[in-house]
Amino acid sequence: IAYILTGKIVSPLFPENSGSLATVKDPFPSGQLKLMMGYIALVFLSCAVGWYLFRSRDPTVSAAHRKVAQQLDPFEVAYLRGGASESFFLAVFDLIRRGFLSIVEEPGQMIRCVRTGEPGNPRHLPEIDRRVFEWFESPRTAREIRDTIPASVVEFFIEYRDRFVMERYLMPPKERVIGYTIKGATLSVPAVGFLYLVGRLSHALLFMAGMILSCGVVIAMKLFDIPRLTRRGSHYLKEGSKAYELSQQQIGKAPHPIDDEKILYSVAFFGVGILCGTKYNSFPDMFRLIYTGGGYDPDDPENWAKRA
Repeated sequence: IAYILTGKIVSPLFPENSGSLATVKDPFPSGQLKLMMGYIALVFLSCAVGWYLFRSRDPTVSAAHRKVAQQLDPFEVAYLRGGASESFFLAVFDLIRRGFLSIVEEPGQMIRCVRTGEPGNPRHLPEIDRRVFEWFESPRTAREIRDTIPASVVEFFIEYRDRFVMERYLMPPKERVIGYTIKGATLSVPAVGFLYLVGRLSHALLFMAGMILSCGVVIAMKLFDIPRLTRRGSHYLKEGSKAYELSQQQIGKAPHPIDDEKILYSVAFFGVGILCGTKYNSFPDMFRLIYTGGGYDPDDPENWAKRA
């Protein structure tokens, strides 16, 4: 850039190449400047083509968005937002909210989640709540809840996943694999081009080419992040959450928890973190370790089995 703008080569790393057009007519012999410009074009073209192919894999890019249903299933919403674990945590919170479970803190012991005196008949609970409640036949620690999804509940999440893929709210597994392939191909083309330049460019230009390659890799890694949701799924969550954007102050001042269904939907859309600072603060505190990151596929039943 300095050479093009000022006519001088400014290279503190490689002073032997420094000079000016007045004394150096061709500072880049053998058409090195043309090779460099060609490599820049190759990097930009690879990123542009990869971006186009990557975005075209979403089956809902050109499809019309569906209207959000009036009555939503909070457990389906939680699964769509974060996968099986989020839906499972929501069921645990729902049982706490209804009074079937409670969080017990005892000095010198881990925080546990235990059954209470059962304020009502569990047969009247939603099916997923009943199955989670059965799993709490013995006290469970936060680590057990974080690392375990009961086998009796897994079938719900498999049904959610298959239906959301069919309705094009989740990216189909094969499309996600193709997306990873496009990502790898986009990164490999500039890398091969850089290897071609080795031995054909001066040290200064080769260093610049390496910097350009690094920038291309960073951009590709950021832009080509494989989405879990399609555009339709993202739009569905965004529009559906507007009706449940309760502030922490509103949640904290809510009436008796069993009478306020909006709390359940707020947690489904925004996660248990929205409860921090409220009268339900012990729940997110108990599971704070959950939000240290995962790295597992939230839609892979084999992964659920490994965690269990």
